[in-house]
Amino acid sequence: MAHVSEKSVVSSKSARKSRPSETVRIAWGNVPVKPAQRKQLLSGLRRCISIGKHVRGFVLSIDLQHVGKFFTLKATVNDSRGSAECKIKETHWHAGLRQLLRSLHALVHTRRIEMLRVA
Repeated sequence: MAHVSEKSVVSSKSARKSRPSETVRIAWGNVPVKPAQRKQLLSGLRRCISIGKHVRGFVLSIDLQHVGKFFTLKATVNDSRGSAECKIKETHWHAGLRQLLRSLHALVHTRRIEMLRVA
């Protein structure tokens, strides 16, 4: 019987909490993202992910690209009803992120309402 120390159990629990969900895929592209910016994105997505857990087959993909002086943020939502896409093009990364999160939340919320109507 293997002995597991108290420290390793605590660290594995905290690692599970901080690990992003398998329902979210983020492709950073050529955007140099700092850890604080990554945390901002994931904390902003928390509300969309919590709503998306109630939608069957929910997968969220986010792509970030930096071309010239523009940042292009593209989010694709796939679920049992099909797929939908949001595209934002901004000169500032943070402004584009705010717009993307607003439109993404509205999209995921609409998908959840549609699923409840069908059921």
